[in-house]
This record gives sequence, structure tokens and C-alpha cells, in this order.
Amino acid sequence: MGLVTAALPAPHCLRTPAEGPCECDLVLTCSKFLTTSDYAPRLRDRLKVEQQLIDDATARGWQREIERHQRTADRLTALLQELGHEAGTGPEDLTTTAREGANE
Repeated sequence: MGLVTAALPAPHCLRTPAEGPCECDLVLTCSKFLTTSDYAPRLRDRLKVEQQLIDDATARGWQREIERHQRTADRLTALLQELGHEAGTGPEDLTTTAREGANE
């Protein structure tokens, strides 16, 4: 559990103990995901990692990996915007750069 929790941008799931542990990537799909502005730095850090993974996948020509990491980056950017925070490197730059690489 420690490794999974460490990788999540905000380890808050509103699932009740009776529902069991959450097995999804909370950033992407969980309807019970909750985050606050306190976690914006962690969200920005994760966004930077996703951009590095997009760049690596682009260099290797791995289209599905580009798409997967781009979806994560888009979700992280949306979360930051919902919290009233900038992505740090500019969400427009991230999505434009990644999509240009994906279209090559």
C-alpha cells in the first residue's frame, strides 16, 4: 500500500471501508477522488513526470504510450485548473507538444 499511496498525487479517496480499498488510479477515473490546493505541488510534479514519459515515448515511437501518458497529463492539468492553479510549465505547452509528437 505504501508504494501505491506514494505515487498518488493526493491520497484521499472517499470510499467507505465497507466498499473496500480503491484499486483505480485515482487521478484518472475515481468518482470519489478528492484533492485540495495543498496537493497542487504534487500534481505539478506528477505532470512533469508525465511530460517526460510522453517525450520518451515519442522518441521511441510508442504511440499507445504517448496517448496513455497524454490522458494522464490532461487529467492532471484539469485538476490543477479546477483548483485554480497553473500547471507550472503551462498546460497548453504540454498538450500541444505531446500532440505534435504523436502526429509525427
